[in-house]
Amino acid sequence: MCDVGLIFKPFNQNVKETLEVVEYVKKHGVEVESEIGHVGVKEDYRNSSSNGYTDVKEALDFNKLTQIDALAIAIWTNHGLFKGKIKLQFELLEQLKQKIKTL
Repeated sequence: MCDVGLIFKPFNQNVKETLEVVEYVKKHGVEVESEIGHVGVKEDYRNSSSNGYTDVKEALDFNKLTQIDALAIAIWTNHGLFKGKIKLQFELLEQLKQKIKTL
């Protein structure tokens, strides 16, 4: 798991740091899973442009640019500390599934 996005960073910095990991571990036959969207630092999701959910365009761009093996997405699963009720975003999951499977 490549979790360079734990603290919100600019998209380009997240890509750069993920690519550094991918470049290193691929030489050793290791697969890389990386996250995009809110990954659980209290309620910092409120500071993101997408309320912490994975943005479809960013996910597609991130996947293409980094060539990771698995993409962990934020659809409001209970991964972190949240106040309030968890509401899974199944519509977002379906959008991501449809877009990413065409890559």
